Amino acid sequence: MLKLTKIKPESWNDEMPMGKTHYPYLNLDSDEVPEVKDWEVGKTYQIVLEVKQTSKSQNKEKKDVVTGASFDIVAYGIPKNNLDDLSGPELEKMQAEGLSTKKTGK
Repeated sequence: MLKLTKIKPESWNDEMPMGKTHYPYLNLDSDEVPEVKDWEVGKTYQIVLEVKQTSKSQNKEKKDVVTGASFDIVAYGIPKNNLDDLSGPELEKMQAEGLSTKKTGK
């Protein structure tokens, strides 16, 4: 079973009004992922990505060092069921059928 780790949204910067937060974001268009044509704003979707790391950086923010990374998305899969419900064999099947056939062209 695959468990997703929830991401806590953070304040954009000190100048934003209280309560304004953001998540890391991903921008996809229908040329890359045709399924987005049928998706609705405000709904939540699960997508599995195969990525290739293209850069890594470290920035000191206050007391902590924050590591960042950039990625190219090289393949994706959209599970038919909730990812929490998938077992190892089901994930392997999805990878074999989905990720291998849905290359993004990068």
